[in-house]
Amino acid sequence: MGTSKGYIAPTTPHWSQAKRAVTSYINNGDSGSRAYAANKFVGAMKHDISSSESFIRASGNIVAFANAVSRSGLNQALRDAGREDLIGKSSEIVFNELLWDFTNYGSTTEDYLSAESISSALKELQVTDMEQLKDIPCEQLLTEILIEL
Repeated sequence: MGTSKGYIAPTTPHWSQAKRAVTSYINNGDSGSRAYAANKFVGAMKHDISSSESFIRASGNIVAFANAVSRSGLNQALRDAGREDLIGKSSEIVFNELLWDFTNYGSTTEDYLSAESISSALKELQVTDMEQLKDIPCEQLLTEILIEL
């Protein structure tokens, strides 16, 4: 079984470096080249994800929601988002529902990793209650999401 004829391998500099690192690992087989190959692969994935439409959309949605919470409170932000069903629910339920909404239920690798970076960012910022979003500047939230990617 060979490579699918419809598959076009990525050719960006990040992926070229990752492919060279894997070739080096295959030729050398040592732990240093294995770690280098893994590092280059992760770097290429992060580069692709940070510029992906799904990551940009998910990040924009969470920042817009945080702005809405700051402006008009959590309940109104939920109404504006069309999620009246979440009013009165625990912060954990609200967070999980919105996170999956914003990241297309993790249906692609990019969506899943977007969800993970948003979740990690909110944990790093110690957000335990959705009302706390009003206290976090948008720039800080977005920066943390990017760091966690």
